[in-house]
Amino acid sequence: MKWRMTRHGKEEIFTNLDQIYRAMEVGLVITIDNGIKALALVAAENERYNQHIFPFLLNHLRTCRLREIPQHAEKTVVAVNVQNKERFLEVLEQRQSDLTASQRVRIKKIYKEIGKLGVNSHA
Repeated sequence: MKWRMTRHGKEEIFTNLDQIYRAMEVGLVITIDNGIKALALVAAENERYNQHIFPFLLNHLRTCRLREIPQHAEKTVVAVNVQNKERFLEVLEQRQSDLTASQRVRIKKIYKEIGKLGVNSHA
């Protein structure tokens, strides 16, 4: 299912980032999954949002459970841009050695997707 969010909805999320971050810290898996997806969509909206939200997304990828990395990276990729692509790829590379073969295949697909966006990949 592809999510769509209105500009007003994105503004609402942005103005309530602290509450969303707290909910994700204590929430169940579905709260975290949907939080990552929503935050990535908001971060993709404009540079201001991205500058505030993308560091949180990167930190999440650095610290989340191994099995969550591919799914959460796939959700985060919508917020990757020229300014943050290298940091995103570095985080994935740092965690890649701990992933299973099938998880690494999913990460390689992300590298290809970033390459299609005109972003150099490390595949």
